[in-house]
Amino acid sequence: MLAPFALEANTLDWVADLADSGATKVRMSWHPGRSTVSVDVLGDGSTSNADRTFTRNRVKWMFRSGEDLTEFWRLCRTDPILRLCAQSRAGVLLRSATIFEDVAKTLCTTNCHWRNTKRMVAMLCTALGKPWRDPSSGARVYTFPTVEAVAGAAPATLSRSGLGYRSSYLREFAASVLDGRVSFDEWTRINDTHELRSRIMAIRGIGPYGANNIAMLLRDCQ
Repeated sequence: MLAPFALEANTLDWVADLADSGATKVRMSWHPGRSTVSVDVLGDGSTSNADRTFTRNRVKWMFRSGEDLTEFWRLCRTDPILRLCAQSRAGVLLRSATIFEDVAKTLCTTNCHWRNTKRMVAMLCTALGKPWRDPSSGARVYTFPTVEAVAGAAPATLSRSGLGYRSSYLREFAASVLDGRVSFDEWTRINDTHELRSRIMAIRGIGPYGANNIAMLLRDCQ
């Protein structure tokens, strides 16, 4: 529901920053009841092997294809409401393409209405992301900004994105990722939920709600 994604029925568009192709729209589609996702890179047909591999791995990460929900669905079948999860094989939160993006978006959900979150994230992409131009309509859409772009952004640029007090939190977080104070690889190897929440809450601006949200996105990625 947040940029650089656009959801319509059973199709999810993602503006990705590919190493060889640059900013490119990726279209993911699926059919209810099936366990596969079809992926199309909307370009000139010359997508490199490296870009195809990167896209495939990122889509697997976002849809959490490696997680085994068998036990969860078994438990859901005994509940009159949650049995729908078992019937539709649902039960996980869709992730963003990177952990950095999910943390940044979580910061944009704190102390505000959802419409403000959508506006902040869209403006952040426009200000610091890379543009992709729709060849049919000419409209521009933007990738989510990189860690480097956010860490190096002028405070005024982040303020113009409507982030308010979150501007300094986000910039500080990006800088901590760049200099190694925050290691996402370490986060994914932590088996203890309490320790993981503690690491996440060390980020300025992330409290119990934010830590819980991020932990739910990470907890089964080992």
